[in-house]
Amino acid sequence: MRPGTPGLENFNNPKLSTDDVRGLEQIAAAAWPAVERQHLDGWVLRASPSPPRRVNSVFPNACAGAMIFSDRIAAVEDFYAARNQPPRFQVTRGSLPDGLDDELEQRGYEVEAPVDIQITRAEAMTTPASAEGTIHVGDELTPAWTEVYAAGFNRDVSAVIKQITGHPAFLTFQRDDEVLGVALGVYESAWLGIFGMQTRQSMRGKGIGSLMLKGLADWAVAQGVRGLYLQVEQSNPRARALYERFGFRTVYAYHYRTLF
Repeated sequence: MRPGTPGLENFNNPKLSTDDVRGLEQIAAAAWPAVERQHLDGWVLRASPSPPRRVNSVFPNACAGAMIFSDRIAAVEDFYAARNQPPRFQVTRGSLPDGLDDELEQRGYEVEAPVDIQITRAEAMTTPASAEGTIHVGDELTPAWTEVYAAGFNRDVSAVIKQITGHPAFLTFQRDDEVLGVALGVYESAWLGIFGMQTRQSMRGKGIGSLMLKGLADWAVAQGVRGLYLQVEQSNPRARALYERFGFRTVYAYHYRTLF
């Protein structure tokens, strides 16, 4: 059974319930879909040509329970070995079956890239105009957007973007017709996920990130979206400070378990 959509009451709750963790993770998985998805007894095995871990990991958000656990793990390891990738699980406190994280640890899977999930109300976000330029939000992927994103993250996610079935928002920040910053939001099931913001190296620290966040929030409000969510690595204090300054707060965390 698909988890329900987390409600607006979560803006007043310090943490999400386990059911709401599963619900928001289901929304995020649909918003940022892997190129290849194979179902295995409630789990989804994800693989993509692009390097982000999320789209190259097992999504253990449900558990049918028909298979013997060891057989299911063996099938996961065979799936990723066939694709020359290490087997990897994205683990939250909502992952199933219960005790999955401990079981993976006992099998030698190591913790990788701890991440916090943060949410905020779209209409509550405000920021002063701190950089001169123009914000544009469209639904078409452009070469200029792709170039800035790929240069900053050193990866091409166009194959993943082509899988999006929700409503993508490709934001650009421009000055004198030059794209200086880009961001991506995806509207799915009443929530807008922010899946990357990037500013050209020479323009960082000038307030462009703040304006792009506000631009996505304004777009979300115009679409009737109330909630924004994003992921931020726990080892990235600069990004965390930016997001928290504009009302984002951590409601749960996840990490990867990888067999190297």
